[in-house]
Amino acid sequence: MLAGRIIAAREGGAVFHSSADLVRIKGIGPRMAALLDSLLDYRLQPPPGAAIPVKVLVPSTDDTNKR
Repeated sequence: MLAGRIIAAREGGAVFHSSADLVRIKGIGPRMAALLDSLLDYRLQPPPGAAIPVKVLVPSTDDTNKR
């Protein structure tokens, strides 16, 4: 999966400063990098080796919203 390869690269210390850096990832060529460019913010990168924060959505067990 493409996202997995990007995450693995980040965890391996890869830093992306622009969409041109994304072409190092297998499955991302110049055209795909250009399409992704407007969706990405390169300013918010954790330092190399830092854990990448992930938001996990957990279904609510609260029954008050059920009808």
